[in-house]
Amino acid sequence: MYNKVKRSILPVLALSVVMLGGQFATATTASAATAVKAITSGGYHVLALKTDGTVYAWGDNTGYQLGDGTSTSRATAEKVKTSTGAVLTGITQLAAKQYHSLALKSDGTVWAWGHNAHGQLGTGNTSHQSGAKQVLEANGQPLSNVTSIATGGTHSIALKSDGTVWAWGSNTHGQLGIDTATTISTKAIQITALDNLNVESVYADLRSTYAVTSTGEVYAWGQNEYGQLGNGTTTDRFTPERVDFNGSAAGYGDEQVVELSTGINHVLALDSDNQVWAWGYNSFGQLAKTPTSPYYSTTPALVPNLNGGAAKLSRGGSHHFSLVLGTDKQVWGFGDNRYGQLGEHNTDSFMPDPVGKFSNVRSFTAGTAYTIVLKWDGSVWGIGDNTHGTLGTAERPSNATPVAITIPEN
Repeated sequence: MYNKVKRSILPVLALSVVMLGGQFATATTASAATAVKAITSGGYHVLALKTDGTVYAWGDNTGYQLGDGTSTSRATAEKVKTSTGAVLTGITQLAAKQYHSLALKSDGTVWAWGHNAHGQLGTGNTSHQSGAKQVLEANGQPLSNVTSIATGGTHSIALKSDGTVWAWGSNTHGQLGIDTATTISTKAIQITALDNLNVESVYADLRSTYAVTSTGEVYAWGQNEYGQLGNGTTTDRFTPERVDFNGSAAGYGDEQVVELSTGINHVLALDSDNQVWAWGYNSFGQLAKTPTSPYYSTTPALVPNLNGGAAKLSRGGSHHFSLVLGTDKQVWGFGDNRYGQLGEHNTDSFMPDPVGKFSNVRSFTAGTAYTIVLKWDGSVWGIGDNTHGTLGTAERPSNATPVAITIPEN
């Protein structure tokens, strides 16, 4: 889904689409009633949550993930609707990955839309949905009392107010945290192995799932081909197992993990000392080290050269690069840069480098090969691959120079 899901995202303001010779143009702000307060991204689609509880979406729609009743991709943001055609309202939180999207309502219910071949929408069937529908529990009743949500490639996960964790969708690698006999679940089922662990936040990779407890421990389960479960092995796990920080070369003392960020088979963790740890796949240097065979790490290691430490990790998307927000409000990136998603570098970056001349950043999200940020002045900007209009413009080339993104006021 994104960063530590219980944290609130501060409001941002709508702005005009502008690109001016690599320099940031003056943005036009919107009223507080129509301001954007959160943004997240899937593979090639982006979702924006407004202060009035409505959701806008743009980009790839080949899997119906924009929730507008069609399968037509577009570069302009439009409101997400329910399956009945009504505007989706009352939303407090968003999650997206690949080809499906989730939204959490203020009443604790979860709504889903997009591709559903593996039951990842939790609607009780495998029919794709071009409009939002409620997620159901195994008993057929709406999933309720949810406080946070996250999405994997073909599965989804939710945390309830009582601390229980629920999952639905594909279980081919054990990502639902249940037995090996169940390949998919089209309704939400409880992961009982996490009971009494005081889970505070949940996250998902393509085929792996993660939970952070109140004591700062990280539990992981699902696919482990590239060591993304962080337990020192490459064996899939069908039940939650603690991530092995004690086996890390850098050691692990009294630090507590407060936030995770997941890419494609790699994970970042932010601890209470503002340090960042990384493990999993490293084919492009997304762990902040030079890629060498076997191109993965099975235990966490500290990310170097983050001057002053980290304040926040990126959320959303599926990617082979990593983004970190420094305490200096500068975005730092490392890994895949084939589409300029890390800015005007000529090659991939194996160590943290400033991204796209962005500074004074409040929040950010990483898609497949693009980066979107919101700044403290309220402006929202995109950089990298513009396939399907993810940068909010109909122009198709990749942009290593930031462009501003328009989100309608109404």
